Amino acid sequence: MNGITAILSAGRFDPEGLLSGKILSLPRPGQPLKEPAKGLRAAGLALSFASGGPAAAQPVRRNGFLFAHNGTFAVSSEILTVLGKYRRFVKGGSGPEILFWQIMKMLDAYGDPALALEMAVDEIRTVWLGRGNRRPGKKAPFDGLTIFLGNAGALWVLSGPGAGRIVWREDARKVVFSGRPGGGENWRTLPADTMIETRIRGRAVDTTIKRYS
Repeated sequence: MNGITAILSAGRFDPEGLLSGKILSLPRPGQPLKEPAKGLRAAGLALSFASGGPAAAQPVRRNGFLFAHNGTFAVSSEILTVLGKYRRFVKGGSGPEILFWQIMKMLDAYGDPALALEMAVDEIRTVWLGRGNRRPGKKAPFDGLTIFLGNAGALWVLSGPGAGRIVWREDARKVVFSGRPGGGENWRTLPADTMIETRIRGRAVDTTIKRYS
């Protein structure tokens, strides 16, 4: 499994040894910004990506969001050409960077992070059908794509077609998603074609699960 881990907590928490590699965090308002590896035990969102190579571009912390994805999508260069005014924000040209700014484009258009993720996936499918499906050796636009997008009070996880490589668990005060889970019980596999939205509500977390087409 890959090295993505995301934790959204409504209170002080212990990262449980799950966070490693490049770690970014967004604490709740009024709390200091410190990375979990340096002792953050506060309410908010923490996200890590433990792999090397292209993973150096992940996680992304921009526009008040943390973002990362696992798996791949086959038409990143084509998506770059349809970013419009958001293309100027892409500096390195990596897949994660392009996907993040595509989602920001959709967020500005639709105003809802969950819908922005769904519309980004839909646009990737559309571009694939128009251009990318002519690529030799590629039979689909996605390979295990799972997208993580969060801010200090909420986390959205979209498990795309052919995914199912992420496991997750929750209790009253936190939710954890991981591609490399630690010990303990109650881990569940995140099915393909599923959206999970988790929000901090006072001292608890509230999770909504839905299927999308």
